Amino acid sequence: MLSIIIADDEEEVIDLCKMLIEYPGVAVIGEARNGLELLDKIEELHPDAVITDINMPGMTGLELIETAREEFPSVNFIVISGYTDFEYVQTALRFGVWDYLLKPIQKKELNGILEKLDHHLMQEKEASEQKEILDMDLRKSRSVLREQYIRQLRQALKTGTVLREDSMLVPEGFFQIGNEEKTACVEIHADSRMHTAKALNASLMEKAEDIFLQIQKNAQDSGWDVVTIKDNGTYLMVLVIPEGSAHTYDAFLKKAEAQIRQFNNQSRFIHLTGGSSLCVSAADEALSAVIMQAGFAIACRPEKWEEALIRYVEKDYLAVQEIPRYSMAEQLRSSIADQNEERACEMVKAAFECPDQAIPGSSLRLLSELLDYINQAFRLLPNAHNLPRELRIDSSDVLFEELNPSCIREHLCQCIHAAFSEYRDFTETQENNLIQKAKKYVALHYAEEISLEDVARHVVLNPSYFSSFFKAETGTGFIKYLQYVRMEQAKKLLRESHLRIEDIARKVGYRDLKYFNIIFRNETGAAPSEYRKLYS
Repeated sequence: MLSIIIADDEEEVIDLCKMLIEYPGVAVIGEARNGLELLDKIEELHPDAVITDINMPGMTGLELIETAREEFPSVNFIVISGYTDFEYVQTALRFGVWDYLLKPIQKKELNGILEKLDHHLMQEKEASEQKEILDMDLRKSRSVLREQYIRQLRQALKTGTVLREDSMLVPEGFFQIGNEEKTACVEIHADSRMHTAKALNASLMEKAEDIFLQIQKNAQDSGWDVVTIKDNGTYLMVLVIPEGSAHTYDAFLKKAEAQIRQFNNQSRFIHLTGGSSLCVSAADEALSAVIMQAGFAIACRPEKWEEALIRYVEKDYLAVQEIPRYSMAEQLRSSIADQNEERACEMVKAAFECPDQAIPGSSLRLLSELLDYINQAFRLLPNAHNLPRELRIDSSDVLFEELNPSCIREHLCQCIHAAFSEYRDFTETQENNLIQKAKKYVALHYAEEISLEDVARHVVLNPSYFSSFFKAETGTGFIKYLQYVRMEQAKKLLRESHLRIEDIARKVGYRDLKYFNIIFRNETGAAPSEYRKLYS
C-alpha cells in the first residue's frame, strides 16, 4: 500500500486530490497547509510519497524539497504547479522529485503517476529483499568455505601432507589480513575422566561446548574476526586481531584459562584442556603456523595435565622434533602378529620409560606412532577381516583419567589385552574346529615338505573341498597360509638366533635357498641378510 501526504495552502486542492484518487493501492495518511507543517508530518508519519504545491507559505518549494531530501531521502515528491511556474518545476525535477502535475489536475494523469510510483517502490522492495537474501547466502557460503579451509590446513598438518594450491578451498577475500593485523589460534580438547571416552554422551559434551562458546564470544566481543570448527571433542578457533588490540590477546587467554579451570573444578566426567598459539603477524603462512602451534600445545597435556590452558613453547616443539622415531616398529608388529600380547605390552612399557618421554608433547607423539604399528598388525591377523568390527585401538580409548605418561602406557596395555580377548573370543566361536586342527598340524610340521593333500588327509577331508573350505573360513589360501607361517618363523629366527640363513631356510621348510630368498624378499621387501641387520 502506497502511503501519501497531500500538502497545499488551499484546502479545496487537497479535497480535489483526495476525490480524484482512484488507484486502489493508495492510502492518504496526512494533510499539510504549509511547508513547515509538511516537514513535521513527514517526520511523524513516514510516508512513501508527498503530493505538494510547489508554492506554499512558510518555505519555498525548492527549499522544502531540498530539506526533505536530506532528512527523509526515502520520501518521493510529486509537485503541483501551474504553467507559469513550469521552469520552477524543471529545477525541482533536477532536485530529484519523482514527477509533477500541472493545474488543473487530471484524474487519469494523477492515478497514472501514483500507479507507476507504487510499482516502482514494490520493485525496489523486492530487489532489496533479494539482495538481503543473497548477502545472507554469501555470508553463509563464505563462512562454510572458511571452515573447510581451516579443516584442510589442520588435517594437512596432522598427516604431514602438502596441499596443492589448486586443491585448497580458499574463499575469495578469506581473512583480508594485512601488515597491521595479527593472527592466532586456540584449540580446546575434551578428554574423558571415565574409563572410556565413549561414555561422553551428547548432554555432557553440550556442557563442554558451552565453555567454548563463551570463549568464542569473548573473542567476538573484542571485535576480532573468528572462524571456528568442531570435531569429535575438539573445538578450534582461528582469530584475526587488529594491530590496535593485539595487546589484549594475553588478557583474552587468561580469561579463557579461568573459564576452563572453573569448568574442570565442577565437572566429574570431562576434563577440558586449552592450547594457544603465539600471536603473530598475519601472512599467508601464518594460519598454518598458528594452527600447528595450538595443536602442539594441546599435545603437551600428558606432561602438563594440571594446566587449564597450555601455551605454545617453541623450545618444546623443537625438542620433540629432535626425538628419533620409534625404532622397534617391526618387533612390535611381529609381537602382535605372533599374538604375543605380553611381549607387545613389555615393548609399550619400555617405550614410555625412555628419558625423551619427559619432553612436553613427546608422549602423544609416541602414542600415535605405537597405535599406527599396532593397528597395522591387527589388520594382518588371520581372519581379522571377518570380525564384526575392525580390530583397532583409537587414541580416545587410551586417553582418560589423568593423562600422565605412566597412565597412558597402562591404558594402552589394557586396550591391547582387550583387543586380543575380543579377537580370541571371535576366532574361538567362529573358526571351525577342522580349521583349527589344520592350523595346529601346520604349526607342528611347517619345517617338513607338507602339502595341502597331507593336511586334508589329516582332517579327513577331500583335498579340493578342504582347499575351498580353508579359504572361505580363513580368508586366505592354504599355500599362502603355509608360506605366512614359514616366513614368520624365519623372521623370528633371523631376529633371535645366529643360525646361517641356509640353516634357517631348512628349519622353516625350504630346501632351495634361492627360492627361500625370493619368497622372503617378496614377503618383507628385504633380503634375509638385510632383515637381520635391521632387526636383530
